[in-house]
Amino acid sequence: MKLLNNIFSNLVLFLKDIPGAFHKINQEKGIINAFLVSLIAVVIGCVLNLMLALIINFKNLAFFVKNLNLFIVFLPVVLTVILLFILSLILQLVLKLFKGKGYLSTTYKILAYSAVPYLLFLGLPFFSNWVFFLTAFLIIYGIKTLHKFTALKSFFIIVLLYFAYWIISLFIGRWLMVLFQQVGAW
Repeated sequence: MKLLNNIFSNLVLFLKDIPGAFHKINQEKGIINAFLVSLIAVVIGCVLNLMLALIINFKNLAFFVKNLNLFIVFLPVVLTVILLFILSLILQLVLKLFKGKGYLSTTYKILAYSAVPYLLFLGLPFFSNWVFFLTAFLIIYGIKTLHKFTALKSFFIIVLLYFAYWIISLFIGRWLMVLFQQVGAW
């Protein structure tokens, strides 16, 4: 219970004092709190999205319940947890290229806590646009605060990573399209 109270107080601190919140999470030993925050946020986000889908498609509720597959429902949870670790590693490598001062655990904590709004509200129609920018702002601020960069340098690092992600997605998307066309030809 103490762990959950600590996590909740950290999240409330983000609403009051963003730099203080980043310094407080950086003083925590290990990454268990950050891991639990991201895990809880993505589970709640999946449940919210599922509830919204059921409300929108209420007439299909009986079909959904009859064919409920929890693996498919909670696959985003597993993928998000794995991707958060991978993104932390990639971001840490880029930060080290730019002479960042923090550790991998610091980078993971920044991403885990900053991604909470994104993980909770991304699929909800009204929130999806501003959540992206809020998450990007929190990541930039966390990098500025804990890795000792200027705000401008932090901003350019994140923009560089988003641009690289976009380019890689284009190539992977093209590769997958070609792959599926070949599979369809068999």
